[in-house]
Amino acid sequence: MNFNEICELAESTRDEVYGLRVGTCPRWGGDAVAFVSDIKHTGPKVKVETEHKKFKREKAENIAVYRAAFEKDEEFSFDDAVHTDSVAQHRAEMAWVAMGVKSGMLEPIEESDFLDEN
Repeated sequence: MNFNEICELAESTRDEVYGLRVGTCPRWGGDAVAFVSDIKHTGPKVKVETEHKKFKREKAENIAVYRAAFEKDEEFSFDDAVHTDSVAQHRAEMAWVAMGVKSGMLEPIEESDFLDEN
């Protein structure tokens, strides 16, 4: 089968599958549009997890890890988290440092701090 025949076959089956032919379809023994609508509803329903539910689930899993670590040694670390968002953590840390510098709690780093004082 060459490329042109494959394209023609794809065009002809596309019309049957998507219900573009009106009337009865001898291949399926009924209306092509009705056949396509039956296909849409026969598949299993897939649950889609929203971003909010995903965030809540990940937070609950992290809390379970923290609780287990605390019950074991009476200490835990946020580094033990199963789900982390390193970008959000970096933004939060940078905002904390910026507000510390702005409020005067922290001293800003200058170029001379990086140079050797020999």
